[in-house]
Amino acid sequence: MYRVVTIMLGIFISTQSIAHSGHDHNDPISSLIHLLWIAPFAFGLFLFLRYIKQRLNRIQDKPKG
Repeated sequence: MYRVVTIMLGIFISTQSIAHSGHDHNDPISSLIHLLWIAPFAFGLFLFLRYIKQRLNRIQDKPKG
């Protein structure tokens, strides 16, 4: 679990460090643009973590036989 979080942080931090010179954060809609860009990744991470949690619950609830 910690590996996934570390990898995701590395991906997001690296994209900030290679932003081009015209990357304007003073534009009034820049926050909206960034939100629309990152929302699918956040949603995908949510779905992935939910899947892992459900899978772990199924494994723990499985009767031992």
